[in-house]
Amino acid sequence: MPLDLLDSAQSPRRRENHANLKRWTRELLELGNECTLTISELRCAEPDCPDLETVIGISVTPGQWHKLRVPKPSAEVTRADLAALVA
Repeated sequence: MPLDLLDSAQSPRRRENHANLKRWTRELLELGNECTLTISELRCAEPDCPDLETVIGISVTPGQWHKLRVPKPSAEVTRADLAALVA
């Protein structure tokens, strides 16, 4: 079944999941509300990368972005996954 990005982007479960990822990222990195966070899921066709990965974009300074990459769909990312990345 094809992925319906418009439908899935609007689902309450997806919004709640992305809100949790943003909250955990702010807590773990001690970021204020002035920072911009984005959550993206990217497909990869390369042989050694996961089918779908979650990328968290972090902008502390305008125009300057940092990324956290988790090799699984955003619905499967846990606070422990993020803690391991920032440790």
